Amino acid sequence: SGQDDPPRPGPHRLSAGLPADDFVLPPLYAHDKLLTGETKVKIDPADEAILVDMGPETLRTEIAAQSMALLKLVE
Repeated sequence: SGQDDPPRPGPHRLSAGLPADDFVLPPLYAHDKLLTGETKVKIDPADEAILVDMGPETLRTEIAAQSMALLKLVE
């Protein structure tokens, strides 16, 4: 990367519809204990029922939307 190259946005400045060249998870997500299966997540039974009723595509869309909202918060 030379000094005449245009500035590149950091991982927190993603553009919708454009792939990121290098995306590094924020330290919160990169913590080894969080991603090793040692962290247990409990879901309220009412929320679990809602998730079960959602189809996989709807669930994927919702997770993507919530993930994007979270990334905007840590920006």
